[in-house]
Amino acid sequence: MSDFRTLQDRVLNHFGYQDSEARDEVKNAINEVIAEIESQIPRALHTQKSDTFTTTANTSAVPSAFPSNYDHVLSIFLTVDGTKQTPLIALTRQVWNERRLFDSAGVPSHYNIWDGVLYLGPKPDEAYTGHIDYYSFDTALSGDTDTSAITDHYSRWEHVIFKGAKAKIYEYQGTDAQLIQKSDIEYQRAINQFRAWINRNLNRTPEASRVRGWKEALRRHTRVPAVLQRWP
Repeated sequence: MSDFRTLQDRVLNHFGYQDSEARDEVKNAINEVIAEIESQIPRALHTQKSDTFTTTANTSAVPSAFPSNYDHVLSIFLTVDGTKQTPLIALTRQVWNERRLFDSAGVPSHYNIWDGVLYLGPKPDEAYTGHIDYYSFDTALSGDTDTSAITDHYSRWEHVIFKGAKAKIYEYQGTDAQLIQKSDIEYQRAINQFRAWINRNLNRTPEASRVRGWKEALRRHTRVPAVLQRWP
């Protein structure tokens, strides 16, 4: 598993750069590549996280429930009567507006996410503690010891980041059209190989197993939210 500094050094060494010459350029290239790769792989391979939130009585919105880099929600549970974990059911915006659950107060049973804000319905009649399981995109690497989801879980594919960073640097230089084209073809081929490998092995990953476990747990309690019904 390579950290941010190791990835930088590998690219710098390839081009024969001195440390002070182009490290910032290489940092930007690596972060651009990681963002591109992660936008093309299945969501289940993004970082799984959990957070808690507290509702406000008679207020449907919970604006601070998600970080800015969240991808999508896996499940939301509410603690009722101090111990009972009650799963909430997802509604589309259209159904949410049609049912108008936010007009009444009580124990929330459904939720909707709009513009990054969590809304509960009915409006909480008191302060409740909630628990969210979700996937997030990686934030940009900055510290020398920072790692990405790719380097953490799929280190055998780190060469995709290296090939992509090389392609970016050649593009930045803009001096050799043939080399730019060749390095970009190699990068795109590596991404396609990675994506194909992920698709073949998705159901064998720990992340996918956890998703299946959550779906089974929810089926025992309530109707599975639509967002989970789309999972393999």
